[in-house]
Order: sequence, then C-alpha cells, then structure tokens
Amino acid sequence: MDLRLCQAIAERQLVMLTYAGVVRVVEPHLHGLTTAGHEALSAWMRPGWSRVDPEGGWRMFRLDGIESVQLLPEHFPGARADFNPDDPHFLEVFCRLARPALPGGASAGDAATGDAPDASGEAPPEPSA
Repeated sequence: MDLRLCQAIAERQLVMLTYAGVVRVVEPHLHGLTTAGHEALSAWMRPGWSRVDPEGGWRMFRLDGIESVQLLPEHFPGARADFNPDDPHFLEVFCRLARPALPGGASAGDAATGDAPDASGEAPPEPSA
C-alpha cells in the first residue's frame, strides 16, 4: 500500500506520476489490490497528458510500473460521476473516494476510505425496520 496515494485520495489532491517513462497528472480515485494480485491505482487522467487520448479518461496504473509519485498542491472537487467505487477489477480496496454525489447533492457514502462516514472501512449497518 502506498500511503501517499491514500493521502492524495483522502485530500482530493492531484498526483503527478511517471508511468512507463511518461509523466501524467491524475485525479486518484481508488487504490487497492487487483483480482490479478497487483497493487494498482484507478485514476482519471487529466486532459492533455496523453498523446493517445488527449481528452483524458479512466486509467488503471499498476504500482510496479510507477517510477515516481508527487502529490501536487492543486485539488479536484471529488469523485467523477462515472466512478465505480465497487470496481470489480479490485479484490481489496486500501482507500477510495466517497461515492459520487446523487441528484440533490446527497452522497451514497461519505468516507475517503471504505463507505462509512467515520472512515473506519466498515460499511454502515443496515437500517432496522
């Protein structure tokens, strides 16, 4: 687990990383262990940081391919609307952004790690009838 990535996720900080020799700036959303057994970061790459996809978009970065990580002073507003905090590519989640806001400003979960508002990593109990 890379605590710098969890810090960036918790504080919604942009991250500059070098991956396969190429510098990229990303909005980190989820850091964990993939179903293939690799530590990885799911992030939204900012527009302008890829010749292949200049508009930006979702990327998964294996940590063993990241050569350097720098937390930038700039922040981003939060989870993108199409972020899936339950990404099936991840077997274990170390840290993640809260779920995207629902219509009306409500959020389906408020923690930077796990889904519990207290960031304990445990899901809140189901309401009793």
